[in-house]
Amino acid sequence: MTDLMDPLDEQEGQTKGREGRVAGVRLTVEQAEALWELALGGFEGDAKTIVTYEIGGDSTKARTPARLWPMLGDREALDNLRMEARQQEPYRHVTIQLGPGKWTTYTVRAEDPTWALGRYEELTEWLVARQSFLVRVDTKRPEIALTPPADAPSRKATDSDTTWASRDVWSPRPTRPWETPTSLAIMLIWALAVCATVGWLSLVVGQFTGRNYMENGSPPITPADLSQRGFYLWSAIALGAAVFAVKRATALKMRTQVQLKPRKEYDTGTVISIAAAVVGAVGTVLQLFK
Repeated sequence: MTDLMDPLDEQEGQTKGREGRVAGVRLTVEQAEALWELALGGFEGDAKTIVTYEIGGDSTKARTPARLWPMLGDREALDNLRMEARQQEPYRHVTIQLGPGKWTTYTVRAEDPTWALGRYEELTEWLVARQSFLVRVDTKRPEIALTPPADAPSRKATDSDTTWASRDVWSPRPTRPWETPTSLAIMLIWALAVCATVGWLSLVVGQFTGRNYMENGSPPITPADLSQRGFYLWSAIALGAAVFAVKRATALKMRTQVQLKPRKEYDTGTVISIAAAVVGAVGTVLQLFK
């Protein structure tokens, strides 16, 4: 590999390429270096490379990820990392932008459309395989840019002038075990939480109006009907808190970053939601024996 590339060193003539993005890719140092090696597959000795980390108005650059890590001091994670490689003969250009935010955006361009497509699909499959389980359940598919601008290789991932569309990823195992059942279970829990809330509100209103709106014809409400208020209330708390805990955990996993040091993430909102779900479940069970 040669010295750091000149960002203005563009290829003349026609090239073929694709741009895609995958949400919620959280990598270790070793995985980031493996991604770099995958991106460089097929590049030759005259290739130019640069890896850049930006925070605020400051940037740190190196030729490889391995050279960049020692320059960053005691940082625990990187959420704005750009890796880029280019060679002229034959022309090949790969750019990978991890963050900021939830997206890892990558662009592959080359004179040979077969090479560009193959490398694009390899990167897509590799990144999707590194999504956490909850992120994969929530996002389903990677996205591809529709008619990206001609200067896509030099365009930043934060630009908003591109239309994105979901796409299927080629893989011998397009879905992970239990992915579809988990998605259906989350939707079912959410629907039950809504039903339990509606049931509780109906009985609260019925207490003041004397009518049971949960029955056909709204007959007069009875003490037995009112005794179900606690069951519906605790059920709504348990189910709603469970859904919120899953959504909160998914949102945390959705943030793309490279973790320089092993660490355990602790989120107060998720812990409180899990505790509320447990309390609600216990309350629901107790209501059954009243």
